[in-house]
Parts: sequence; structure tokens; C-alpha cells
Amino acid sequence: KLFYSNHTTMVLPYINKDISVDSNNHFNQNYIELMVDSYINDLLNITASNVVIKKNRILKHTDSKAFNNINDYFNNLASEYQKFNLSSYFVIKNIEIDEENLTALIEGILYTRYGNEGKEETEASYIMQLSNSSSGLLISKFYKIKQNAL
Repeated sequence: KLFYSNHTTMVLPYINKDISVDSNNHFNQNYIELMVDSYINDLLNITASNVVIKKNRILKHTDSKAFNNINDYFNNLASEYQKFNLSSYFVIKNIEIDEENLTALIEGILYTRYGNEGKEETEASYIMQLSNSSSGLLISKFYKIKQNAL
């Protein structure tokens, strides 16, 4: 009896951790963390000029059940960011992954700039829940759980 195994090895730039998906579509912790990091960039690193681009990109990776909530989130951002010339940038300090539930607690510092008028730094924490899809991991929930001014 012959045993046949087909493996694909991908080498990705800037990836220094083992990322894997097994035959049961189980994603390892590093893969989940990589996806969360990528999604956070589009959800929180926003300017008045890129908010629509970020919205269109992230909605392609959003579960149908969360689509309206994420769409509303970006519509509110677009209105505020364009009206007041806002920008924000989030620096991740820590990501805690619950592999079994595809959930992440993301902690960091949110920097917000109000045009030329000023800026604000706040400690912020978010929850992101992902869902397993044939096309990979999709955002099924995203919300802020804590914010403290620095």
C-alpha cells in the first residue's frame, strides 16, 4: 500500500512564527494572531482620506451576521473623521488568543489626532471574535471593552 501526502510550504515575508491550518480547518494561535493584527490595522488605523478604502477592504473579511454592525461602524467613522479631519493609530501592546473560541483580547494605545488642533492618547482594549469560513477567518464581532485616558 502506498501512502501519499501533499504538503505546500509557503514562505511569507516578515513571518517569524509557525502558522498552520490543519485538515479540520483548525487554525493555530499564531495564524489567528496574524489575522487579528491585520484586521486591527484596517479597523483602527484610520484617516479621513482612507476610511472608505479601509471599510471596503474589511467588509470583504466580515461574516454576514456582523456585516451591518461593521458597516455602521465605518459609516459613523467616515462621517466624523471627514467632518473633523480626524486620524487614529492603534499600537498593540498585547494580544491574548482563545484558540478554541476564535476570540482575541487586544490591548494597546489608541492615538487620535484632531486635525491641527490636538491629539489624545488612550489605553484601549477590544474584543474580536472570528468565524471559520471556507475562505479563512472572518470577523464576526468587534467591540471596545475599555478606554482610559493617559
